[in-house]
Amino acid sequence: MAILESIGLNQTIFIQFAIFFVTYIFVNLLVFKPYNKAYEERVKKTEGNQGLAEQAVEATKILELEYETKARLINSEFKTIYDASKTDALHEYDMLISEAKENAKNVLTANRKKIATELERAKLELTKEVPLVSEAIVKNLLGKEA
Repeated sequence: MAILESIGLNQTIFIQFAIFFVTYIFVNLLVFKPYNKAYEERVKKTEGNQGLAEQAVEATKILELEYETKARLINSEFKTIYDASKTDALHEYDMLISEAKENAKNVLTANRKKIATELERAKLELTKEVPLVSEAIVKNLLGKEA
């Protein structure tokens, strides 16, 4: 005891240790054990949820691959239909353009023939009128000079 008193400790240290241990037991029972129990349950649930989350991610990846495959298949079908429609439309366009060109060529040829015919007729009429007009001009000129 003399040693304990020399470092400043007296007989109340045993009482303090007893109070500490009693308090520790109560705190351990009321705080630490329920906390540890709740912590372990949370860890178990989290680990279980991680497994579920990983399974969900894997399922999502599988569904994504299926979706991509189906989307590509549908896209290729649409492309085939689009290409066929485009080819048909181009063929019809070419037919309409060639028909329009042929019609324009026929109209142009007919109009050229009509113009040539009317030109020839106008030339004939003018050649018939040339002597009359020249005679009228000569009479006018001679009539004015005299």
